[in-house]
Amino acid sequence: MEDIEQRAVRYKHEAIKKLSSKSFLQSLFGTNKTDQAIDYYQRSGNLFKMLKNWKEASYVFSEAAELQVKIGNEYDAGNSFVNAANCSKKYDLEKAIYYLFRAIEIYASLGKFATAAKYHKTIAELYHENQEIEKALKQYEQAAEYYKNEDNLCAAKACLIIVAEQNALREDYAKAIQLFEQVADYELNSNLLKYSAKDRFFQAALCQLCLDDAQVPRMIEKFNIKCPFFGGSREEGFINLLCKSIECNNLEEFNFQVKTYDSVSKFSTWYISVLLKIKRRIEGVIDLK
Repeated sequence: MEDIEQRAVRYKHEAIKKLSSKSFLQSLFGTNKTDQAIDYYQRSGNLFKMLKNWKEASYVFSEAAELQVKIGNEYDAGNSFVNAANCSKKYDLEKAIYYLFRAIEIYASLGKFATAAKYHKTIAELYHENQEIEKALKQYEQAAEYYKNEDNLCAAKACLIIVAEQNALREDYAKAIQLFEQVADYELNSNLLKYSAKDRFFQAALCQLCLDDAQVPRMIEKFNIKCPFFGGSREEGFINLLCKSIECNNLEEFNFQVKTYDSVSKFSTWYISVLLKIKRRIEGVIDLK
């Protein structure tokens, strides 16, 4: 009786055999034998997956995908490339990304922009894990564009927030502010999302404090006009108190206000990083005196 590995190998060889026996006309029109070869490759891939033989699984799924492209089964080809990518992730990141790009190209050509966006986001996450931040941000932005095409503002804003936050951590505050304000505008146009806009304006104001606190009052005024939920909020009050402590170069007061706010609403890692950068601005001014 065959074990799983023997069956996986046999199905792979059956696929190759089906292809090698094709006539000229069959190769042009994609026939039963090509369909059978695809089926054998996919069966082989599933068995190799069970065995966690990721390299072989990736190879046979990619072979199935190439055949599906040749006979015009684009959507199925996209799915096969995704299967190949999922297996490749286990041993070769670049190959996984290559297969995902192949899948995206197919989904986008078919108008499946939500699916294309999903895999742009997957690529972004892979780059992010690999500390290739610049490449990751481009993929998040592309995912956001496709999500916007499909009117999926929740998914688009999630991607853009990641891009904005990463730009702030990289000290590209101008880009971060622009993106936070852009997301806030999307949120204000949605009854479901509008109450989140004040969080984005809060993040934008903190980024501005990293640059130049002199511009913050004008920014706050603009945010209050756009977003009634921001005016009078704890977030607005906190920004105003930080501005005062920065104006006076009062590090003790700055620390007190941060601790007081954090005791009620815990700051995430991102907020802590940005607040530390603002704190360093004050420390720098004090050191110069």
